[in-house]
Amino acid sequence: MPGLYMMTSIEELQSAAGSSSSDANARIRCFRLSCGDISVELSSLGASIARILLPNYRDAESGRDDVVLGYRSPRDQHDDRNRPFFSAIVGRVANRIERGRFELNGEEYRLDCNDGPNHLHGGNDGFCHRIWSAEATEGGVRFELVSPDGDQGYPGRIAVVATYTLEPVVGGARLTLNMSARLLPKCSSSTSTGGEARSTPINLAQHTYYNLGGHSSVDRILDNELRLNCRSFTPVDSTSIPTGEVVDATGAMDFAEGKSMRQALIQYGVERAGLDQEAAEENVRVKSPTRVARTLGGGGATGSPYGFDHNYIVDRPPDSTGSDEILVAKLTHPPSGRVMQVRATAPGVQVYTSNYLDGNTPSPEHCKDGVSYGQWQGICLETQCFPSSVGVAGEVNEMFRRGRCFILEPGGEDYSHTVSFEFGSL
Repeated sequence: MPGLYMMTSIEELQSAAGSSSSDANARIRCFRLSCGDISVELSSLGASIARILLPNYRDAESGRDDVVLGYRSPRDQHDDRNRPFFSAIVGRVANRIERGRFELNGEEYRLDCNDGPNHLHGGNDGFCHRIWSAEATEGGVRFELVSPDGDQGYPGRIAVVATYTLEPVVGGARLTLNMSARLLPKCSSSTSTGGEARSTPINLAQHTYYNLGGHSSVDRILDNELRLNCRSFTPVDSTSIPTGEVVDATGAMDFAEGKSMRQALIQYGVERAGLDQEAAEENVRVKSPTRVARTLGGGGATGSPYGFDHNYIVDRPPDSTGSDEILVAKLTHPPSGRVMQVRATAPGVQVYTSNYLDGNTPSPEHCKDGVSYGQWQGICLETQCFPSSVGVAGEVNEMFRRGRCFILEPGGEDYSHTVSFEFGSL
């Protein structure tokens, strides 16, 4: 059993003014899980992965590196409102919901639109901003949160549990996260009549930004290599909402055989961002964290920051069940010999290459080691149900429909999503 060390709370914090959190006076508690020369630090603010320290397998004398982008402290994460969603569990529904609206059981619900015209990661006060209750367990930490009926516009009162455990494996350690949710009866203060539970969508995701070269690597993620157990993805419109189609992952989108992120982002620039080869190569060569590479519009006008922000469909064996953990991704860093393998029960994975980090958001004064986190500094591998898939219509692609958002129903099954991150050496 790996060693478990409970750290003293870093600081006493109160929830931000106007927060709907029921634990407004709770302390943010931090924990460290250690297993050999691998350690993981967790925070009850957003049930976050604050740090992961890994050895350099190519150069033992260089010590360990923190491979997670993030804030220098929980207070900074709290006060800055964590606009990039660093390290936290996001929900009640991860990813986007088109126009912040969905229909369930004949009733339309309206949510915050905090990402242009759409709702993203639970809204302006989603689960990533909450201080969860926490307790140390054997080999891990259990975080709990109650989300009231009407929270951020969602129906239904739910209890959410997120349990992290760290255990040794041959040559390294595996961090496992189990996220579960169940419906609760309405409390007496509910604005709705009656005491019965109400149905609600649920889709939780872990939103850590990884860089196996170290969170402050000047090479960004360009020397990380990614392989996906995915042969198809769900294309999106101009506001990053899936079209309901499923297409083969080819060219820049194809990670089935694995490739460096440098190669992938050059390909993406040429094939999907309207750049020529020289411009695409220049964008990955420039190391200024405040320089943001953008798509090329008509007449030479610049458009949106580009890179990967797509939901891939995990290839599952025909005889697998929804409770089977399937290999999703393998991220490697040849210069340090580090490897991270991701397995999950979820049908999809959002690959996001931190396209919108710009060196100033968040401000370096709030970030670890005062680092300016720029575009492509980290990569998120967010296992999930498919984006904007609450109540998808029957006419969409059948494969897309199979990945639709889970609905908690009175008398129905509880929600469960397990994802593991196995760390070791090449």
